[in-house]
Amino acid sequence: SCRSCAAFTHSAHPDFTALSSADPQIGIEEARAFIIALSTKPLLGPLRIGIIEEAHRLTEEACAALLKTIEEPASSVALFLVSAEPLLPTIMSRCQRIQFGFVKPGEMVAALAKSAAPEELARLAAGRPGVALDWQDPARLEKYKQEVAEMSRIVNQDEGGRLLWIAQQWAGKASLAERRERARGMLIMLQRVLQERLADDYTVVPMLKRTLEAEPYLNANVDPRLVIEYVMLNYA
Repeated sequence: SCRSCAAFTHSAHPDFTALSSADPQIGIEEARAFIIALSTKPLLGPLRIGIIEEAHRLTEEACAALLKTIEEPASSVALFLVSAEPLLPTIMSRCQRIQFGFVKPGEMVAALAKSAAPEELARLAAGRPGVALDWQDPARLEKYKQEVAEMSRIVNQDEGGRLLWIAQQWAGKASLAERRERARGMLIMLQRVLQERLADDYTVVPMLKRTLEAEPYLNANVDPRLVIEYVMLNYA
């Protein structure tokens, strides 16, 4: 393969910079380091590529620091912001929005052909290729299956049992961003469990409908725990 392809495959491409963080939020210092990296000239190709992963985790200070770079990037820079949530209006107004949909099952299976179980991965990932790639790691896939089994057990409980489980999940301190991500993960897991039951149990329809209605509430800064309680209680 070409030099650029080989460098990218080994995560060593000098013209590619990704901004991400292991912390719940992406702060101003990380944003400044990203800006500095983008200011250097490309070495292997005509462009320097910058990607901000999970851009909704940027703090307001980080967004402010990035505004000029986003609005007026150098001619040799292509900048991408990836987010599953709406960004600040000041950021959105400076970007061209590209909507990504779910990948078709057949395309997923073909892309995962070298995996040990492409059909299973494609089914479980439900059109999300990034998730499917993560689950090629057997440990991560097994962890997901255990979480599905746990959610299925919780759904089978009465409202008192589900309320106790919710209280346990929200014990301890966490930032709004962390709580929102936790709630979003719960909703995805719950949707998976309820959809698999739908063919044999129509009583899950009201709760499934509420999971689909919940996302706008999370984006509107409604307390994530209240959103989960709204979805998981009043099951009948």
